[in-house]
Amino acid sequence: YTRLRETIAGTSVLLAIMIASWVYVASARAAELPGAGSVVLLVSLVVLSAIDLRTRLLPNWLTVPLIALGFVQNWTLGDELWPYMLGALSGYLVIWLLAVYWKRSRGVQGIGMGDAKLLAASGSWLGLEMLPGVMLIASAVGLITVGVHAIVLGRGVSSRLAIPFGPFLALGTWFSWCIKFA
Repeated sequence: YTRLRETIAGTSVLLAIMIASWVYVASARAAELPGAGSVVLLVSLVVLSAIDLRTRLLPNWLTVPLIALGFVQNWTLGDELWPYMLGALSGYLVIWLLAVYWKRSRGVQGIGMGDAKLLAASGSWLGLEMLPGVMLIASAVGLITVGVHAIVLGRGVSSRLAIPFGPFLALGTWFSWCIKFA
């Protein structure tokens, strides 16, 4: 499974970068994306994805400031902050609840709190209403990636296979960010 995990990890980052770049460039209104905020968000998501793939950790020194920067970005756009605060809180709670459920039902930790902080950052940038889309995109691309690689390598997939979820959350966040302004 080590080879499968490494293949999935490498492909996930490349897929996230290619799709995110395509969405950004192909968007009919790409010029309307908030420039500096978009660059900060994209670079942060790519760096976090690379770190998660390499270490399977999403460091607090990157995720926590990204939460705050989401609030700052939306404040500078003149938006009310409560939907973004609810988004950050909800994002964290969704992953936290999934982690608690997995730990209680399986007896092992299945998802880290770095993922919770990354989804909280997504909520602070996108607001509560866009979080289901982030999770849908992240989960769908994650499942497809695992399935394709399992078929390519000719191995089954079990509940013991562990892959970093951060790159998929990053992809869902960036794609949703571009949709928000499209």
